[in-house]
Amino acid sequence: MKQSLKNKTLYKIAGSMRRAVQDFDMIKNDEHVAVAVSGGKDSIALLVGLSNLQKYSPIKFRLSAITVDLGFPSNDLTRFAIIEKLCADLSIPFYLVRTNIYDVVFNIRQESNPCSLCANMRRGALNAECVKIGATKLALGHHKDDFVDTFVMSLFQENRLYTFQPVSYMDRMQITLIRPMIYVDESLIKTLIEDLKLPTITNPCALDKTSMRQKTRDALTTISNDFPDMRDSIFSAITHPDRLSIIEPKKDN
Repeated sequence: MKQSLKNKTLYKIAGSMRRAVQDFDMIKNDEHVAVAVSGGKDSIALLVGLSNLQKYSPIKFRLSAITVDLGFPSNDLTRFAIIEKLCADLSIPFYLVRTNIYDVVFNIRQESNPCSLCANMRRGALNAECVKIGATKLALGHHKDDFVDTFVMSLFQENRLYTFQPVSYMDRMQITLIRPMIYVDESLIKTLIEDLKLPTITNPCALDKTSMRQKTRDALTTISNDFPDMRDSIFSAITHPDRLSIIEPKKDN
């Protein structure tokens, strides 16, 4: 990992994360930040980026990594060894939380919208582990493209304008969720993974590529062929609400 500290792509990602941390006051001195690490490219980039930030930022903070095992059938726990090794290379404590989330979602509850319940239960397991290890912040791997996708999904499916908040406080668990990669393009993350040959884990869920989020992302990618700056324009509109013009109903005199 020593070579990675000289990687140009990592510098760009770490710089964008540093800006997000400053803009939204995400991390304070002496805080314990847990990183949710699924093993996908986004969470791995987040882990490496925060490790880099920890070394060079004037803000001093602790890092831990938490991985939630969802309990898929024929579950091979050895696949998490690559995350554990990466954490060891970065000198970051690693915690593996075993759950029966798959069984609850697909067998017991037989959810018609399994992705939503799965995400909520996984978040609950992450929050509980944060409390257990004394972490007050939980860093999630949502990036710039995720913010745009969520915004468009809310418009198409929920008849409202909504997206993730960079910082969200969870009252019940007293955990603050932070999203340090809000300014990071997904393309940069892909480049980082390829350049540094970072290990990743394939999502074992059969619904991974069929979710509404994936369909929305595919649609936006297709539209981007004709409007290449579309995502940047939408993101700019999200982050500058003062530019939003509301059509108000005409009032009778």
